[in-house]
Amino acid sequence: MEPSTLSRKIIGNANNFRATYTELLKIAAKDYAPGLPEKGRYSRIPKVEGSTWQMSVQKHVADVAGTHRDLRLSDPRTGIAHSWAIPKDLPAAGEKVLAVRQPAHRASYANWSGKIQSGYGKGDVSLQEHKKVDVLSSGPNKITFVVPEGRVAREMTLIRTGGRNWLLLNHSTTEGKYGISYHKPAYGQTPFGNVDTQNREKLLSAKISGAHAVGILERGKRPRLFSYRKSKRGTPLEYTWKMPRKFNLTRWAGPSMRVRGEIYAVDKTGKALPENEIGRVLNSSVENARAVTSSLGARLLFAPFQVETLRGRPFKEGYEEHLPILKKIVSSLPATKLPAMARTPAQKRRLLVDISSGKLKQTSEGVVEWDLKNPDAPPVKAKIRPDFDVFVRGVFNEGGARKGMAGGFLYSLTPQGKVVGRVGSGLSHKLKAEMLKDPNRFRGLSAKVKANYQFASGALRAPSFVGWHWEKSYPKKSLP
Repeated sequence: MEPSTLSRKIIGNANNFRATYTELLKIAAKDYAPGLPEKGRYSRIPKVEGSTWQMSVQKHVADVAGTHRDLRLSDPRTGIAHSWAIPKDLPAAGEKVLAVRQPAHRASYANWSGKIQSGYGKGDVSLQEHKKVDVLSSGPNKITFVVPEGRVAREMTLIRTGGRNWLLLNHSTTEGKYGISYHKPAYGQTPFGNVDTQNREKLLSAKISGAHAVGILERGKRPRLFSYRKSKRGTPLEYTWKMPRKFNLTRWAGPSMRVRGEIYAVDKTGKALPENEIGRVLNSSVENARAVTSSLGARLLFAPFQVETLRGRPFKEGYEEHLPILKKIVSSLPATKLPAMARTPAQKRRLLVDISSGKLKQTSEGVVEWDLKNPDAPPVKAKIRPDFDVFVRGVFNEGGARKGMAGGFLYSLTPQGKVVGRVGSGLSHKLKAEMLKDPNRFRGLSAKVKANYQFASGALRAPSFVGWHWEKSYPKKSLP
């Protein structure tokens, strides 16, 4: 079906959108609406990449054209709001609607509400949306932009199909779009002190403390990053738009592949932030994630460490074959960095010392051992302090002179099991104050804690809070 035919079909079937394409083009610019920078002018859409504009959606109950929506994208550099009339609300994921180009308006009109007293546009105008959007690219015939709201950003594209006819498409990620395998590969485990530094068929890499992620790289397209878990709604949990802008704008030039890696955050000196800070970023909305990273003076990085598929096929090779592909990724994509690696005995000893002493800024977690030759050998983790999942059963008071804060929380190893210990370390003052104020918000939450070891009773030796596992909480609840 030709685009023009498709456009006519969409507008013909649109409910409550009585103005035809021809009628909309006959709009008298002089009395259509206030705020026209120049009567009847269709301002040229500039070619830009990586800019922040304002998006507005105004509901227009017009006497002549009927009820429709006016979509406006305002360029802050020029003060011009490029405008389109659409038959209904913005399309949902996977849908598209006709968008008929209108004369440009001043940006100040884009957030206006009120009543147009006369002329073709006579009727009531009410503002439905007004927010910042990321314009990935724009030009006279196409605009691609992202509305960074909630945990799943809306990805929109306006494409000109002929004359003043455009299509507005919502191509946000939907279930099954990228074939993500929602699991985390099983790793072996060994004590940190038992790591073999002499075996030259094994490679050691730093164990990054962050969030396990799946990276989708498709030739000619922008990279995508997802959690290995689904959201509470059962939809893909995407991290892409929380990454730095340069990452979002880069197109992958290599072969299509799916990789696994870790998303972590570093401060201005390059030192990795604690895992609970990363959780604050990745488990919040896109807007909040950007605000938190900015307030912390931090940025997110992606550390790819394993190739899962290459050109659509499972990549079953020894780790020696993964390394050149991983190096190509970090040399091509901004905001990516390989974990620190060691191959020779001397390099391995130095890596272990740097991690255990805190000298390595990238992590203090431990290492992962990879078999360079045998693709069937699972990777083996060696952590300085192993971590455990526990469940909050109650809150205990702070001892000493501090007031207005809880001391920490009591925990069990299963959602409704016996209380076996308490955690008071690793909790911020703010979190302790929130616990004391409303203990019920925290009961049932699953917490990740680090400890030296576990007693036979199930209690942990010197436990320290790391972060929340909201998806494991009982009953299901949102993070505090």
